[in-house]
Amino acid sequence: MENSDDKANNDYKQKFLDLTNDMIHLNKQLDGLKKEKEELKKNLENLKAESDKEKVSLNKKISELEKKNNNLTERVSDLEKENVNMLRDIGEFENENIRLKEAVTEFEKENASIPEKFAEIKPPIPERVEKSEDAWISESEEKRRICPKCGNQNLRQIREIIDKTKIISDYPKMYGKKYICGECGTEWG
Repeated sequence: MENSDDKANNDYKQKFLDLTNDMIHLNKQLDGLKKEKEELKKNLENLKAESDKEKVSLNKKISELEKKNNNLTERVSDLEKENVNMLRDIGEFENENIRLKEAVTEFEKENASIPEKFAEIKPPIPERVEKSEDAWISESEEKRRICPKCGNQNLRQIREIIDKTKIISDYPKMYGKKYICGECGTEWG
């Protein structure tokens, strides 16, 4: 009987040792899970902190964008008002243009016969100035002092300037002359 008691005792001891080992193993697993839980908690807190920072940053950006949007909305409103004013001005200018075109047309109708009257009138032929020693205009200059395009003879309106494209003498340097009509701008000489 002792053998069966010893055997039963040994079985209990073995079961106790097995249970103790299982308990030690489970406690190690429990400690590992606790550590993992703590790490996950820290990670969660870090993520919350980063999320809060990101939220603050995004709120600032949203606020800035709302300000920009408001400024742009005001600018668009101002530009629309300016556009309306410009369109009104364009309408006024177009009306003024139409009125002026009508006035020009009426003026042209009234003065249609004037060119015919001018065609009948011939320009006076200039009298020849007799040559004298005091005369400052030579016969050849007199001919050139009449504008070949418009026939202007007013000496005060015909300017004489140096023409550096026509070199008369290299030493001493002498240049030719050319004339410019003050009425039509024609150059000759």
